[in-house]
Amino acid sequence: SSRSVPGPHSRPCYRRQDAAMLKRPYGRARPSQSSENGEGQAPSFEKLVLSLAPSALFEEALAEALREVSDKVKQVFGQETFALPFGSIIQSAHLEGSDLDLCFDAPDVVAQMQEVPAGGKFDNSLHVAALRRIMGALQGKFRVIETRFFKHMKVPIIILGYRSSGGVDVEADISVGTVFEDVGKGHADRCIRRLLAYSPKALHMARVVKLWAKVEKLNKAYDGYLNSLGWAILVMYFCIQNSHVVVDYIHMEEPDERGRGGDTSTLPPLLHADEARGGFLSEDDLLPDVPSCGELADFFDWVACWESWWPLEPPVAPMPGEERKVWGMSIVDGDIIEVPAPSKTWADSCSLFVEDPGVRLGKGVSENVARSLKVAPWNITLRRSRAAAEELRAAANGDRADAARDWLACLVRESKAERHPVAPRQRFGPGAIGGLPIKRPWQPMAPAMSVRPPMGIVPPRQAAQPLPMRGGCFHEPAIKRPRVAVCSWFLKNECWDGDRCGFSHQV
Repeated sequence: SSRSVPGPHSRPCYRRQDAAMLKRPYGRARPSQSSENGEGQAPSFEKLVLSLAPSALFEEALAEALREVSDKVKQVFGQETFALPFGSIIQSAHLEGSDLDLCFDAPDVVAQMQEVPAGGKFDNSLHVAALRRIMGALQGKFRVIETRFFKHMKVPIIILGYRSSGGVDVEADISVGTVFEDVGKGHADRCIRRLLAYSPKALHMARVVKLWAKVEKLNKAYDGYLNSLGWAILVMYFCIQNSHVVVDYIHMEEPDERGRGGDTSTLPPLLHADEARGGFLSEDDLLPDVPSCGELADFFDWVACWESWWPLEPPVAPMPGEERKVWGMSIVDGDIIEVPAPSKTWADSCSLFVEDPGVRLGKGVSENVARSLKVAPWNITLRRSRAAAEELRAAANGDRADAARDWLACLVRESKAERHPVAPRQRFGPGAIGGLPIKRPWQPMAPAMSVRPPMGIVPPRQAAQPLPMRGGCFHEPAIKRPRVAVCSWFLKNECWDGDRCGFSHQV
């Protein structure tokens, strides 16, 4: 194509964010072979890909958190109510530390959802009230990370943290309603699981791409990027085009997609797992199904050069009385098809249309998963994809044999650093000198060791410091308090940063 994608130095907008986010891919330190394991030999690229599957301990923590929430939901709203999981865990393409997405039906909320909103605005007061009742019931076992109770928000959620009996932390996102706009939640995830069940190569490729997008901060829809579901659909479409996935399998229900053995109170088991994760195959049996670095480079090249294969000309002009059409990517048809144009578009909206397979199979209409995708973040994504393709292509061509392994090892290490951040060492105060305790937020301050003078020697008293005089009278010295402003978005109940916010969330 004659159209070229902007290079890393041509960024007309998003300059500060782009520069900060483009710094890492070109300046990562390559891990040494001796640092990967104790034997001095780094694992191969294929074994690193297999290690992206969640551990058995993390799967047990997810199941334990689901049981806790399910028990409290039944206790608060009745025995007929249950917690329904959805998201990447249903796809079986989740990673270590992925969020647990849960939803449940509350009787009052179901009746409200069938009513027409007054004045065209959605009232989520009953949703918020139901979530507050669950927060109260889960108090003591879960900690509140963030609440998203924005006014007129269609799906308010609460984000809770849970520590399992095995010491594994799980982040649970809980919402109200198992059906949204006449489509069951998790339908798209079950469609993706059906395709992945017959293609282990597509499953491993999806995990690598999701890890890359997560580390590069390219999977947040509210920042204008493609969300995690959109990346999974891109991988599925690429695999369909390269004959790694048969599109007809999307209509064949997988036996465990609604829970192990069809039990909705349990999580679906991992697909194509080894014996250590509850599977039946050994690691050596799974190695032939791992995508090569050349195949991964083809995917990132395909994304980076999307302007060369995405149709630029719109479909044929509609007849009078017909709605306008645009092009959309569909894994239900396995091709780019004509879909109805979105009702709302903005000047910075991207033309990429990724069809939601759950909505398509649920009610026969096409909705765009990438409706929040903006032009500038998408251009950043294209440049990152090209950089990843160059690293993987160097290994595939034999120029740098360890380039692919080092690239993936860096992603794994940075992902672990984000899940387990290390607090900086204190230079002053308690903890700076060896032997003095460090105050933790969950325990009182232990008394510091004091040096007692020998018996018979009385230490001299310190001279009293004169108090400052103000207006002819003596006053106590003012206590300096840290100036931490209250978050203005928190006061509006619209702060999305949670624990990462630099302002106070206490009034």
